[in-house]
Amino acid sequence: MPDLVHVSYAQTGQSSRTNPLGMREMQEKAYQARDARFLLLKAPLALGKSRALMFIALDKLLHAPGMVYCAAVHHRASHTIDSDG
Repeated sequence: MPDLVHVSYAQTGQSSRTNPLGMREMQEKAYQARDARFLLLKAPLALGKSRALMFIALDKLLHAPGMVYCAAVHHRASHTIDSDG
């Protein structure tokens, strides 16, 4: 199957810096695009995609009361825990 979306990321350390609201660079870009009809967040693991969605959902709930929002986040566990601990 062909790779339809290919993205490469520069390793500058910029992604771990935060703005005064505590948003990383990717989260701030997503927040700026919060009024888009559709929004796809593609970023490496642990970069804060779920947190970016939280910022957007909170903004929408604040400015559009009565509306309902659903965020689906794919999660794949890297380990398992059995009943023995």
